[in-house]
Amino acid sequence: MTLPSLIRFLRRCWRLKKTGGPLAEETMQAFLQLLILNCTRIANYPVPDAITGEFKHMYEFFHLLETEASNINYVSPVRLRSAKEFAEELSLHPNYLNALLKKYTGQNVSAHIKGRLLEQSKVLLLRTDWTLQDISFSLGFADQSNFSHFFKNLVGLTPADFRKNHIL
Repeated sequence: MTLPSLIRFLRRCWRLKKTGGPLAEETMQAFLQLLILNCTRIANYPVPDAITGEFKHMYEFFHLLETEASNINYVSPVRLRSAKEFAEELSLHPNYLNALLKKYTGQNVSAHIKGRLLEQSKVLLLRTDWTLQDISFSLGFADQSNFSHFFKNLVGLTPADFRKNHIL
């Protein structure tokens, strides 16, 4: 896309924004998608020579974390909950895994695990009719009070209050 064609494109979007009309917003979204596609098509992205071992380990960690979280159910609760357990599963030292994640994401393993468990607990609270006891068990907590304490520390509400306040 040349500079003059980009200017024409942006002028059309601006006129459409000012005049409005039926499907104006949808048309602008389509224009912007075309712009993104054109920019992607002409962009010169270098092909990586290889994926480093560090990124491979990070990918494996996040894949394992996501697999753990997506398999949550009544029958089989989360089985990996600590940095040590994840590191053992990946055949890495916990300190190395922590340092690696901290280096590239700014957060350690525990923060990522807590964040993913919190995200999954919110989904279970809002999308299921499971009891708090069932949710806490499925997330790997020893009892409901530990789960409630975990949730309240991170969200500021008890799981029951969160569920009550977010029901549509």
